[in-house]
Amino acid sequence: MAAVHYPGTPGTILYGGRAAVAPGSDLTTLTLQNESASVQAAGFVSPMFGVPFAKGAMPAGSYPQFTLEDGTPCPASLWGITSWPDGSMKFCGAMIRVPASIPGSGALAIKVKSGGVAPGSSARSTADLTVADIKVELTGVTNLSGLWTASLNTAVADGADIVLIGDGAAGKLWRIGGHVKQAGAAHGQLYCWHYVAALQPAWPALPGPRGAAIRGRRISGSGAPRAHCRA
Repeated sequence: MAAVHYPGTPGTILYGGRAAVAPGSDLTTLTLQNESASVQAAGFVSPMFGVPFAKGAMPAGSYPQFTLEDGTPCPASLWGITSWPDGSMKFCGAMIRVPASIPGSGALAIKVKSGGVAPGSSARSTADLTVADIKVELTGVTNLSGLWTASLNTAVADGADIVLIGDGAAGKLWRIGGHVKQAGAAHGQLYCWHYVAALQPAWPALPGPRGAAIRGRRISGSGAPRAHCRA
């Protein structure tokens, strides 16, 4: 633990720093709530969530670990990591694979601990997203005639604007951009970003891609139609 002394007065501590958090220390507890009356089977991937950390609680080079109350690990995918000036983690986005069931209308506690390691890479790829074509369709917008479509499959095939945002044992999260088209021709001023995830559940089958959000933006040009889309 670093110490700062008054100038010219050796041995007089001005600031003793912050004591390091022991690896594996409990930092907080999250609660997963089953809002349906049906049992949620074990092995599911949680909704996406964010976790803030106090300065120094997650030292530089360390990662959070998520566990059940009995210590059973909940493998995670992480993204959006930010840091405090001292290098310790300030915030991260996450989704976790939960190795326990939740009864109907019940809840499950998840411990967030220090001392974890960087998650490994998921086996998922953008090919998993093309099982069904997710599309954003625009019609009836001011100065926009006919039906205009932004296809996720087309954006994946084009491969020009694919950014991996998050990765880990619970799956991968991407931002995939593509033009809004009509009859195969790009509008030129409308562009769509698909925020999607391919999950890595406990069972081998892919339960389908998860769409976090789909946003559209005008590229350029005065008088061009404006689009803001969600799915």
